[in-house]
Amino acid sequence: MSSMLRRLSVVSLESFRSSRSSAESRQEYDDALNEISLDVEEACRESDFDLETVYEVPEGICPARLASKAKRRFSKSDISRGLRVDVKHDVERNAVVYKVSDPRSPRVESPKTKARPE
Repeated sequence: MSSMLRRLSVVSLESFRSSRSSAESRQEYDDALNEISLDVEEACRESDFDLETVYEVPEGICPARLASKAKRRFSKSDISRGLRVDVKHDVERNAVVYKVSDPRSPRVESPKTKARPE
């Protein structure tokens, strides 16, 4: 599986301070979610599915929390256009990873996937 590495360039994080308000924190997550959402919407319009995109998350944002928020957002059909958007927190890379796939296309089982008994 091929993957593409991207860095979130959230402007509000350039002046990250240890003492920030909850409104600033919310804005940072909103900015990061908006950037990822734009990429996901673009990926849903393209026909090259199953490409994994990895986002390095800036300091000050919890990748697990961001992945959870993104997963909720991408479950909405107006963004995903009926496609499957898998979002997860990759602990090994400490990053947010998403992959767009078409649930209507035949599924190719990976070596990690066990075949279900018929």
